[in-house]
Amino acid sequence: MLERKRRSLHPGDRIRVRFGRRLVDGTVTSVRNGHAHVSLDIEGTDGPVGGFYPESSLLPA
Repeated sequence: MLERKRRSLHPGDRIRVRFGRRLVDGTVTSVRNGHAHVSLDIEGTDGPVGGFYPESSLLPA
């Protein structure tokens, strides 16, 4: 059975991630050892919110 290899993330990639009970859009700012720092665009905040997630929990936007 063939397995599809997931494309690795790079800074600047647009992603979606679960934040609480909803999916929010964000941008990857850096990637290291299978984890990504992301800048999340959350409605109702004054600016972007930072987060650190495993690559496997991020979805392409």
